[in-house]
This record gives sequence, C-alpha cells and structure tokens, in this order.
Amino acid sequence: MTDEGMQISVKHRVLQALRGSGDHARAVEDAVSEAIGLAEKAADGAVDSANDIIRGAIDAAVEAGVDLAGVVRGILGGILRDQRLFEDAARVILEHTRRIGADQAAASRGIVEGAIRNARRLAQRGGSQDTSHAA
Repeated sequence: MTDEGMQISVKHRVLQALRGSGDHARAVEDAVSEAIGLAEKAADGAVDSANDIIRGAIDAAVEAGVDLAGVVRGILGGILRDQRLFEDAARVILEHTRRIGADQAAASRGIVEGAIRNARRLAQRGGSQDTSHAA
C-alpha cells in the first residue's frame, strides 16, 4: 500500500471509530494499534507506516471536529503498545499538527496524557519501563 493509501485508509478507519464511540481516545487507540499491526504484517517499515497512521488519525480528528487531545491520547496509546515508536510518534504528531494549522497545545497535552495513561496501564499490569525520555 502506498503512503498516501495508508494515510487515507487510517483516516477512514479512525473517522468510523470516532463516529461510533463516545470514548475518542479508546476508539483511536484501537484503530491505530490495529493499523500498526497490519502494517507490520505487510512488512512495511514500522516507522514510516506509523507516521502515515498518525497523519491519517489527526486528519480524521480535525475533519470530525473532535477534541484533538483525546485523539492524540488514543494515537499514543496505540503507538505505545509498540514502545519503540513513541519518540517518532510524538515528533510526527507535533510536526503534522503544526503543518495543518491544528491546535498544537491540545496535541502536546494529548502526548503527555497519553504517556501518563500508558504508564498507569503498565503499572497495573506489573510492567516496568523507563519512560523518562518520553515526555
């Protein structure tokens, strides 16, 4: 699948999830995690695919007119299921948000809230992880 095709597919998937759920963060988290899993199975570059997934999800949030912080929390929840992508994800979120003129403060808040949410989830599962570089 082309980069643009991936981005459009994810955008469509996230729009459907946002329209069908009151919990935007959770809906986006599930859609992003599923898209990353599909991209990895297709042997696409994980980072490149994640970038397209992030852009598609942000575009979907803007188009749907929903709170960007909640959507970014969901993006990071999906990305953080695969920890190695976090730093790249945060960078792409901020760059794309700036490029399309969306609310950077909300995106930044979503990054921090998503990292905290994931850290809590890891603690509840008894996992330990160094997230000091994440914020």
